[in-house]
Amino acid sequence: MSALAEKFKVGISLYGNTPSPARDSFTRMIEGGILQVVRFMRHLKAMR
Repeated sequence: MSALAEKFKVGISLYGNTPSPARDSFTRMIEGGILQVVRFMRHLKAMR
């Protein structure tokens, strides 16, 4: 979890420095990734 938090901090610092078009696509990519993780966790819980 801490490694993920570190990556997230790096992502946030990069996010603050990127121009807006790149930032928008980056945000979409992150949101998509979060949605996939949430779906995956639900899938794992359903399988138990």
